[in-house]
Amino acid sequence: MLTASLRAFATNLIDYTAMFPPARLTLREAWRRFIGHQDGDKRWMLRRFVLPTTRLADLASAPRFSQTSEPARLALVGRSGPDAATLLAGIEADMAELASWESGSWPVAAVETLEYRLPPSAGPAVVAAAGSALAESPLAARPYFEVAQSNLTADALPALVAAVAMLREKRGLEAGLKVRCGGESPAAFPTTGQLARAIVASRDAGIRMKAAGALRHPVRRRDEALGVHRHGFINLFGAAMLAHRHGLDPATVAAILAEEDASRFRFLVGAFHWRDLSLATPEIARLRRSALTACASCSFTESAAGLAAMGLL
Repeated sequence: MLTASLRAFATNLIDYTAMFPPARLTLREAWRRFIGHQDGDKRWMLRRFVLPTTRLADLASAPRFSQTSEPARLALVGRSGPDAATLLAGIEADMAELASWESGSWPVAAVETLEYRLPPSAGPAVVAAAGSALAESPLAARPYFEVAQSNLTADALPALVAAVAMLREKRGLEAGLKVRCGGESPAAFPTTGQLARAIVASRDAGIRMKAAGALRHPVRRRDEALGVHRHGFINLFGAAMLAHRHGLDPATVAAILAEEDASRFRFLVGAFHWRDLSLATPEIARLRRSALTACASCSFTESAAGLAAMGLL
């Protein structure tokens, strides 16, 4: 049964990434499915359509684009690269692309976020330079910086997160942190400890966080074919919200991320529970708005079916 706590937890939860691996759908097919999900009874769970900036102009010819009844929300994945110079050149190219979008006639789509993957060699100076370039954006879109898995360490992460937070003071940008939770190879999956470190760092810095990569399932599970544990979006968002509410340390956050017993997560009318920790429904709604925005999934149907299999929908 859909409870108030689950409704608050899962409203606008999923950014739809069907154009990206492993789905790799064409723009037309991904957009067609996105519109179909928007017309369905679980549309309240769906947030944005994720699109590369390089394909922005192509969206004008997507099926039903001009007939949608309300603006579609877009999350743009910008041009990145293996080094700082390539990243900054990509941002400059994106700004030109967005200026064209802004000056054209695009009445039924709104760009809400701009997302960039930082190169592994990136330090605070690269974040600052990227922020300076993004401050020239013609759109009021929130930037997110994805940190490479190799930088999810106690040595590298704090400085990067602090640099992201500093963009608010220096450039007026409410920038956030993006974490990638998996991919198509075992090496793409961060440990629970690495994810816990990112959650605690973003909480302590007062910046928003979103997640991407291999988050189709609600609860952590073993993928024998790939030889890894896949992270669950209930684990991730539950751990992050409880960390905010109770001031949890990284070890406790990692324990929630590692939970594989779905019965340990309970969505009651007035609160979300994991074991003996709880979070009231109004606090869930507040944190989803202010701190924990969305997770990306290339299969909205699979994500919703996972909740249904748990008896939650």
